[in-house]
Amino acid sequence: MKTLPILLFSVFAVLTSVAQINSKLQPFQPSSEEENSQTKSEMRFTDPNKKYKSLQYLKSATTEMQRLDSTVMQMYNQNSGIFINYNKYVFEYDSVGNQTTYLALDWNSTTNTWENWTNTDFEYNTNGKLLSEIRFEWDKNSTSWISKGKYEYAYDTDGNRILNAYYNWVGNPGFWKGISKNESAFDSFGNQILFISFVWNSSNNVWEANNKIEKIFDAIGNKTREAYFLWRFYGWANQYVDTFTFNENNLLQQVERGLWSPDSTTFYYNYKKVYEYNANDSLTQIGTFNFDHIDDSWKKESIEEYIYDTDKTTYIYYFTDNVTDSLKKPILVKPLQFKWICYF
Repeated sequence: MKTLPILLFSVFAVLTSVAQINSKLQPFQPSSEEENSQTKSEMRFTDPNKKYKSLQYLKSATTEMQRLDSTVMQMYNQNSGIFINYNKYVFEYDSVGNQTTYLALDWNSTTNTWENWTNTDFEYNTNGKLLSEIRFEWDKNSTSWISKGKYEYAYDTDGNRILNAYYNWVGNPGFWKGISKNESAFDSFGNQILFISFVWNSSNNVWEANNKIEKIFDAIGNKTREAYFLWRFYGWANQYVDTFTFNENNLLQQVERGLWSPDSTTFYYNYKKVYEYNANDSLTQIGTFNFDHIDDSWKKESIEEYIYDTDKTTYIYYFTDNVTDSLKKPILVKPLQFKWICYF
């Protein structure tokens, strides 16, 4: 019977030193005097199927900072008894420690050389915020890098990210085709008050608005209102509005949803959830209500209860009788009458 070789993996990490004034990088902290005197650290982790070996070559751990320069992954062939190169990853940084390049290489066992595989370039603003990632793949035929994907980011003056956009490189001649994009806005407390998503119009090769969410927060950061819109050819069309209220302990007390008619001219109630708590501010009940537009009143749909004991919490779910508008007891022999209890 032919025996297949067992493949085990080894990872080698190479680190280069940086001046200690670089505040972005964390110093290497030896755990003992013995470790402090070493220039090579080896760690081995084993399980029944794999073997990992990490070699870290460090300079003085007391006077210099360390940053990752490259890693090498190797496969262990039990038949030959040696590790074989598999992948290599190389990292480059700018003068302030921002990673600018992530290069991946494959091992060519025929030529015994590393060959380009993928590469990612990173660009930052003056505050060290990531502005773009451009990803490339190596084309062996043209022996050149081919653009594949791009991410773009932007920030407000407080450092909040207000743009996320992703593109793929397509066509001949090539161009960046949009895949996904969203824009945000924040208040002075860092709460996201606006979110807009876009879709790519392949006919005109431009972004077009898709949907929008507007949010309002109170003085202590509780979200009190959220409105959702869809983009139509005539502009933003109202879809729904959620209103949030809180009790004196800033616990969520009620969520109420209202819907807009398709022409955005009529607003009507849809449903609401009411939350109750005990003296310890632990949630004890959630009531769900639907609005009956015939009776012009709220109708109870269900109740969720939380019962707290010393050793467990019991969760009970009740449906409402649509005829009597009263909670049905958990009698399993009747339709829609049951009690769902979970212990956790």
